[in-house]
Amino acid sequence: MTEIAVAHEHYLERGGGEHVADTLARTFDADIYAGLVREDATADDLDPEPICDGAWASVMERSVFARDLTYFQAWRHASDLHDYDAIIQSGNNPGWYVPQDDQTIIKYVHSPQRTPYDRWANGDPGALTRAYAEAARQLYQETLTHPDVFVANSEVIARRCRKYWGVPEDKLEVVYPPVDTESYGQEHATAEPTYYFTFSRLYPSKRIDQIVRAFTRLDDSYQLVVGGSGPDRDRLESIADDSVQFVGYLSEAEKRRRLAECRAFIFAAENEDFGLCPIEAFASGTPVLGVNEGFTQHQILAGQNGYTFGRDPGDLDGAIHRFEREGAAWSPTQLETFAADNFGRERFAREMQRIVMEARERSAIDVSYDRPLETTDDAQLAVTDGGTDE
Repeated sequence: MTEIAVAHEHYLERGGGEHVADTLARTFDADIYAGLVREDATADDLDPEPICDGAWASVMERSVFARDLTYFQAWRHASDLHDYDAIIQSGNNPGWYVPQDDQTIIKYVHSPQRTPYDRWANGDPGALTRAYAEAARQLYQETLTHPDVFVANSEVIARRCRKYWGVPEDKLEVVYPPVDTESYGQEHATAEPTYYFTFSRLYPSKRIDQIVRAFTRLDDSYQLVVGGSGPDRDRLESIADDSVQFVGYLSEAEKRRRLAECRAFIFAAENEDFGLCPIEAFASGTPVLGVNEGFTQHQILAGQNGYTFGRDPGDLDGAIHRFEREGAAWSPTQLETFAADNFGRERFAREMQRIVMEARERSAIDVSYDRPLETTDDAQLAVTDGGTDE
């Protein structure tokens, strides 16, 4: 067997999960396998091997149901993974893989499935989705005995692992996702801070609408720039006024510039598992106004590196007014240090190397026999036998 492989959900777009998988592959000099792979979603220095390809892959890209049903079988029969001593799984679908009995499995958890668990009570998703979620919840339980260790991406996800999956405390670790904090900083700013900034994929769950509505209530001296693209853009533009500017997809250089020169970054995503964007803002020396939910509420130390707000109309308005009055206590340098010390790539690599090493040691078979004590006759026989050699 060779050393280590990374098994990632899929490369369909560039996001936090893909960044984690890439960093794992570089940290361990590991091969990467993924359910589906689009070349425009992969890093230039890595070459993930797809588990599924061919004509059916295009159907899977368009349909979550087709994708998950195919993964259910495809990962189980991913025989190429049999050649590795240890497998680090990133995402839930690689969990369908049935490991060899002498393989070590490290499961990095971005979150347990959302619809079957923490979003189950949020409205009525429809009969088909509800039945699908019920089936996923029941079927996935069998996979939870496979990992030797679970690694949650935040304390919020660690709690979900305990609550929904029943993962025992002694098999659970927390390692924050790696953030390239060194590439951000105040040096990227090209103008004075005159506007507030938010960016993400524009999906309803990101709750950009709450941010946009707040700025329509504030006077014209408050300006908001919204970065990112997605299916919710038309709806968001329809509720915005002239104080809100949509700038679409952002290159990495443009994102760094905006983060460094805005007055504050605003983040309102629903019950976020971790949230890379606030950390990138801190790494840019910029305070954050974040919703009092998910892990976001724990990233923000009120008055020090930003402020939190609730979901009621006017809550965000109040946080903006408070920030304008009181500011944030930490300097840009302190904000950057906070991000680097707690969420940098070096810390991620160091902690994952420790966890993988310990998991492999624990999963190794250690045979210990009770050996018979040596008797006097045995000792004499050994001497006699030794004395007859010439």
